[in-house]
Amino acid sequence: MKRISITVIISLMLLSSHAIAAQKVRIIRVGDGSCGTWINERKINLKYQESWLLGYISGVMSASGNDMLKNTSVDSIPFWIDNYCKENPLNKLDVGAHQLMLEINQKEK
Repeated sequence: MKRISITVIISLMLLSSHAIAAQKVRIIRVGDGSCGTWINERKINLKYQESWLLGYISGVMSASGNDMLKNTSVDSIPFWIDNYCKENPLNKLDVGAHQLMLEINQKEK
């Protein structure tokens, strides 16, 4: 039951991020916030990029009250995002972060 609740919370957060974007509310991101920018700037600003990503994910987990990535290596998160962004260069980085959290949550069921 707890895992279902977590999945629902993450899904709602993902949907709300799309609703926020549609309302033109700004999420402070690295560069333009696209996955294409993530890939291009990773070569130059590796730690800055990773810090933003980990801070964003930490904020989402704090807001949800659940450490959904507790069984995930912090070092693996940027690599997952690298792969996601290579496949989805026009998507926003925060959408990729939500996809990561959903995928990990589903694997732990």
